[in-house]
Amino acid sequence: MTAAGADSAAITVPHGDDQIVVAAATGDPGAALIGRTTAVHNSPAGRTIRTGTPVLLTEYRAHSAVDEADLTTLGPVMIVPLSAGSHTRGAITIGRRPGRDAFSSADLDMAVTFGNHAAVALALAESRDTQISDARFDDHNRIAFDMHDHVIGQLFAVGMGLQGLAGATHDPAHAQRISTYVDSLDRVISTIRTTIFQLQTGRHDPA
Repeated sequence: MTAAGADSAAITVPHGDDQIVVAAATGDPGAALIGRTTAVHNSPAGRTIRTGTPVLLTEYRAHSAVDEADLTTLGPVMIVPLSAGSHTRGAITIGRRPGRDAFSSADLDMAVTFGNHAAVALALAESRDTQISDARFDDHNRIAFDMHDHVIGQLFAVGMGLQGLAGATHDPAHAQRISTYVDSLDRVISTIRTTIFQLQTGRHDPA
C-alpha cells in the first residue's frame, strides 16, 4: 500500500472484549505502533472493526480520542475492514503525512477490495491449519487404536504366558526372575496406556 501513494499502513486486530492492538505496521510511525493497545471506542480503526464500515478521514487526530505523539505524523487516512463474509477480523489503516492530498473514494474502493482479499486469504490459511490439525488428530487416534487393540493385547498375552511358566517351574529362582519380567511388562503396558491417553487428549479446538 505504501507504494500506491501511502506513507504508512497498520493492521489492527481485536484484543480482548473492548480493546484493539496494532499487530503489524510499516512506514512512519510504523514500528513505534506495533503492540500498542487502544480502547475500541477511542479509535477509528476500532469502530471500523466493530461496524465493518470503511471510512475516509482528512485528518486522523481529529477523529481519535487518544492523545498519542506517534499519531501526529498521520494526516489523511483511510481505514478498511478485514472482512470475510460477515466476520470482521481486523482493520487496515492506510495513512499519508499531514499536508498531502486526501485519499479519494476510488482509493477507498481499491483498499476495500484489498482488505477483502486479504481477509479471505487469512480465512483460507486458518482453514488449512485446521485441516492439518484434524488430520494429525486422526493419525493420533489411529495410532492409539492400533497400540491398544494389538500391542497391549500381545503384551498381555505374553505376560499371562510368563505367569503360567512361573507357576509351573519348581525352581524358586527361575520363578522370581519370570515374575520380574511380568512386572516389567506391566509397567510397559501402563506406559503405553498413558501414551494413548495423551494422544487422544492432545487436540485443541481451533480459535
